[in-house]
Amino acid sequence: MVAPAVPELYEEEDIYAAIDARTESLQNLRELGPPDLAYLVKQHKTHPDRQTGVYHHVTGIDASSSASLAAYVNTLTYSPLDKTHKVVSGIYCCYNASSHLDMRVEVKIPGSLESSCMDERGDKRVATDALWLETFLCAILRAYWYADDGSGDAIRKIVGVRRFNPITNTEMEHKFLDAAERLFFMGRQLSSDPVTQVPNTVSNHLTSGLLKYIHTTGRYTSGINLFEKLRTRDVEVSSLLARVLVMADEEVQARLSAKAREKGSWL
Repeated sequence: MVAPAVPELYEEEDIYAAIDARTESLQNLRELGPPDLAYLVKQHKTHPDRQTGVYHHVTGIDASSSASLAAYVNTLTYSPLDKTHKVVSGIYCCYNASSHLDMRVEVKIPGSLESSCMDERGDKRVATDALWLETFLCAILRAYWYADDGSGDAIRKIVGVRRFNPITNTEMEHKFLDAAERLFFMGRQLSSDPVTQVPNTVSNHLTSGLLKYIHTTGRYTSGINLFEKLRTRDVEVSSLLARVLVMADEEVQARLSAKAREKGSWL
């Protein structure tokens, strides 16, 4: 798979201004929050006192741990087109909409890695495994939420966005569905689209994201298995199971109709 090009938005006068603006906005964030932010500090090779901030927004990166986010930052440190600068540090920010925290990983090059999370007041907190699980799930849901449906409106007018498909193999699908199962009954904390005024167990951004994934990928069996397990804990989940069964049946009927048309064309 060819990686999308890296957009570059520059800050020469006020380094970290984009990070500061993101921090200030945390108390006002709603729903799933903004795309992730990848921020690099570049230093001129012959003039070390000259530094430039370069950043872009991104969706679809594995946000299951500080190591996975640091790995993405490391992919940005070498540019064959820029011979005059070197990357000396990088910060990756990923919003956890469940706990209303901005998970952050700072990479010093070469050398250190530091992870933390920023709350709505701008105070640092410890990034626990439980918070990383929430962040991983939120990052995938956000990737589908911001996905381009062809209209150009879904990107929500955010400049400099690099988008990846968050689930490209069965291992990542299993990881996603396992996180969704473990956190399913916290889904209402993620809010919902404006049509649903009050989020509930079966109508929120988590259930919308799951249904969108199942529908766009055709992974109906995976969806049926997930909702059958969750139905044993809350009968309301039966409505989601029914929707997936209808999707699967429509797919079967569409295939049968296509075969019938194909057979008829040979008569």
